[in-house]
Amino acid sequence: MARFGGDPLAPEQDELVRSFVAAVTDRHLEVPAMLLLEIAGPFNLLIQQALLLTHPLLRPWIGERPLRWAEVLEESGAIDRALRLLSASRAPGKAERHERASGRQ
Repeated sequence: MARFGGDPLAPEQDELVRSFVAAVTDRHLEVPAMLLLEIAGPFNLLIQQALLLTHPLLRPWIGERPLRWAEVLEESGAIDRALRLLSASRAPGKAERHERASGRQ
């Protein structure tokens, strides 16, 4: 059942969103990911249905991931949560802190 009003995601769904954000951040693709998420927002239902439709074909190679992502996309705040996490990862000063922590100046 979809939640409205900004209710938090279920813990397993939040973990999936966080793993997506971590993978994007590790590859330094925050801006393209944010752009894609903003564009994909209106097509949320269509993307969810495509994942459900292709799941039987893709199951031997990628397992249950399409079903898990379809469940996440069912929630109204999932894309907004990912966008907030990506925006937070691009906070000013983060790059400098990362460089200092890794020993680069």
